[in-house]
Amino acid sequence: MHKPRSFMEFPMYRSHFGLKQLPFKNSPDLHFFYEQASRIDILNALLYVIRRGDPIIKVTGEVGCGKTTLLRLLANSLESNFQIVYINSPNLSPKDLLFHIADELSVIVKSDLPKYSLLKLLRERLLELHGSGRQVVMLVDEAQAMSVDTLEEIRLLSNIETDVDKLIQIVLFGQPELDIALQNHDLRQLKDRISYHMHVPALTPDEVKSYLNYRMRQASYKGLDFFDTKFSRQIHKLSSGLPRSINTIADQLLMAVYGTGDSRLKRKHFKNISPENLVPDRRQSIAILLTLLVLISITVFGVYRFENVIVNFLTDKAGYIRVVDSIGSLESAPVEQFTSVASNNQLNADITQINDKVPSNNVILRKGGSETDNELVDPVLNKLARLLPSAGDLSEEVLKTLISEHEATEEWLKTFESSSYLIQLSTSTVAGYPKASSIYNNHKMLSGKIHVMLDLNSNTDKYRVKFLYLQSNSYSYLMQKLSVLPSSLKKSQPFITPVKHLLKSLETTKQSLN
Repeated sequence: MHKPRSFMEFPMYRSHFGLKQLPFKNSPDLHFFYEQASRIDILNALLYVIRRGDPIIKVTGEVGCGKTTLLRLLANSLESNFQIVYINSPNLSPKDLLFHIADELSVIVKSDLPKYSLLKLLRERLLELHGSGRQVVMLVDEAQAMSVDTLEEIRLLSNIETDVDKLIQIVLFGQPELDIALQNHDLRQLKDRISYHMHVPALTPDEVKSYLNYRMRQASYKGLDFFDTKFSRQIHKLSSGLPRSINTIADQLLMAVYGTGDSRLKRKHFKNISPENLVPDRRQSIAILLTLLVLISITVFGVYRFENVIVNFLTDKAGYIRVVDSIGSLESAPVEQFTSVASNNQLNADITQINDKVPSNNVILRKGGSETDNELVDPVLNKLARLLPSAGDLSEEVLKTLISEHEATEEWLKTFESSSYLIQLSTSTVAGYPKASSIYNNHKMLSGKIHVMLDLNSNTDKYRVKFLYLQSNSYSYLMQKLSVLPSSLKKSQPFITPVKHLLKSLETTKQSLN
C-alpha cells in the first residue's frame, strides 16, 4: 500500500506520469491548442475574413471556452504586414480607449489632448501605416464588459477609411452577454456593421476525451489513454464541456492520483474535486427553470383563485384572518386590509409581501413626543414618511438603519462599471424591511453581504426596498450563483439586473429625499 504524498509534493506529479510539462495549466499556451471541436475551423475563418478586409467581426463563447487562446493564436497566425492592437481592459472609457490605441501604434500624445486632436493623430498614423503596406487589426478581449459609449466609439473607429480600404479592422471577443448588449437600441448601428459572427462551442463528451488525452501527450505522456470514456464523460458532466473547467478538474485529478500513489485514474479520486470548479449544465438548468416557471404559474393561479374565494366570504365579516407570508411565518391582519391586497389582482412574490399589513407597535419619535404630531425629528426621515406612509409603522432607529444601509449601498454600487451585473434577491415594502433584512442576514447559505437600497421611483408603487447580492461583470457567473440559491430564497423570484439601472434608481431616490 502506497503512503499518501503530502500536499507540498503535488507539483512533482510530472515525474510520476513521465510529463515534461504540466498538461492542464489554465493559460493560453499555444503548444496545447486543441484543433478539433471547430477550433481550427474558427481560426481559419477568422484569418479569411480579416485578410479580405471585413471591418468588424464578433466571436462569442461561454466563460472558459478558449476565446483568449483563439485570440492569441490569431495574432500569431497573421502575416507580418498586419499590425496588432490588443485591448484587454474592457473598463476603458471612450477617450481612454483612443489613448490605448495611440500607445499601441506608437503615437506620442499628451494626456490633456482634446478628443478631436487625438482622433486626427490616430487617422494620420493609420494612413501612414496603410501607405507602407501595413494593416491594423484591433483584437478586443472581454468586449461584453465594455460600456455602451465605448462600444459606440469602436463603431466610429471603423469609419476611418480610404476610398477603397478600412484603415482599422476590429475583432470583438466576448461572452454571450455581448449578444445581449448589442440588442441595446443605442448599439443598433454597431450590430449592423458586424459582418461575421462566430461562436466557440463547448466540447462534446467524445471531444472531452480526445482533448484530455491530447493535452497529456502534448506534455510527453507515453502511455495509453489516461482518461477513458467513462471518466471523460463524468468530467464533461462536471465541466459542461468548457476547457478551462476541464483543465482545473483534470489537474486536481492528476494530483489526487499522484497523492494516493496510484498509476491510473479511479472513481475515488473524484472526491478531491473542489465544488467551486464545477459548472452546471446550462441545458439542464434551462429545463429546470422552465419546469419551475410552469409550477409557479399554476401555483399563482391556484392561490389567486383561493384567495378571492376567501376574501369574498369574509368581506362582510368582522375580525381577523391568518395569513402566511412567503417565508412561512404566521401573522395577523385585519380583513379589510387583506381585502385591499386581493383587489389589486396581483400576487407579489416578494419575500415580505404581507409584512406591511401587520400593525406595528413601533412608533417613530416625532416632535413633542406625541404620535399625533406630524413632523419627525430627522428631516430626511420626515421626508421619507411623507413619501411612504407605511414608514410610519417603524421606529426612528430602524428607519435610520435603513437610510444608512441605503447610503452604503450607493457607495458600493458606484465602485462598479455600469455595464456589470448583480443579483436582486427581492423587493419589499418599507414596513417589511426589518424582517426581510433579519432573514437574509441570518441565512447560513448566503456567503456574501446583502446590500439594501431604497427605490423612490414613482413607478415602483409600494415595494420600495431592494435586497441586492453579489456583483460580477460575468452574467454567466451570476446565473450559476442564482441556480444554487436555496429554495426558500428562490420563492421571491430573484433575478440578474444591470448595475446601470440601479444607479438610475439611486439618482431618483436622492432627488426625492433632497
